Amino acid sequence: MCMANGIVMKNIPPSKKPLVSIITPCLNSEKTIEDTIQSVINQTYSNIEYIIIDGGSRDGTLKIIEKYQGKIARCISEADQGIFAAMNKGIKLASGEIIGIINSDDWYVEKAVEKVVDSYISQPETDIFFADCMIVLEDIDFAFLRRGNLSRLLEEMSINHPTCFVTRNAYHKWGKFDTAFKFAADYELALRFYFSGAKFFYIPEVLAFMRKGGASESIKVHLDVFRIYLKYFSPLTAYSRLLPMLCAHFMDEVRKQIRNTSRVILGEKRWKALRVA
Repeated sequence: MCMANGIVMKNIPPSKKPLVSIITPCLNSEKTIEDTIQSVINQTYSNIEYIIIDGGSRDGTLKIIEKYQGKIARCISEADQGIFAAMNKGIKLASGEIIGIINSDDWYVEKAVEKVVDSYISQPETDIFFADCMIVLEDIDFAFLRRGNLSRLLEEMSINHPTCFVTRNAYHKWGKFDTAFKFAADYELALRFYFSGAKFFYIPEVLAFMRKGGASESIKVHLDVFRIYLKYFSPLTAYSRLLPMLCAHFMDEVRKQIRNTSRVILGEKRWKALRVA
């Protein structure tokens, strides 16, 4: 079971294949975490150490996790300081050569880890592997492809965090997530790796699906990114990028408002029929 202030460990069978640690941070994720767990335990690659870091869920999340306890190497459930603190906790516990992080509302394709390991074996000098991701807009039953693109990293978080697998050595060399950035620490870490000389490798395939919503749509994430720009670039560059970010956020809010208004006008039954159609 997932114990408060404790760890449950499962013996990992010895293998010549590199051990891959996968971390799922979660909090009150009963609606989505089962998809995430199943996508990890059903991977075609078998030498996986699965770690779940729960922030003290009060819904049915822990009951769902308990269903799969035989497939979970380590699990902790306790209050923490947010999602990136939970990720750091998981990284500290991880013993794999490669570490992937998949949030509790995202999921992997079944060959994701196998493809990463193949790349890891063929590209042993690489520090960070990343790939393409499908972004799911559940409110309108629509998904679109977001390709990983290292060339745009200096402008935005363009390497699709759910598809990123980082070597344990890279975390040891350049550090983990800076929790001072509560909403965009993944972007700050990617830039830190980049400016430190880390080697990135792009896998041109979809490795994960990511549900869009929650903190990722908050205005706070844009302000966090602005602070990151100020850290790594000139104030002029930071301020010049602030307006487009705010415009993008405004368009997201307009889309939500159109959705909500349409739902009211059409009624729940017709709205659901329209989504199915």
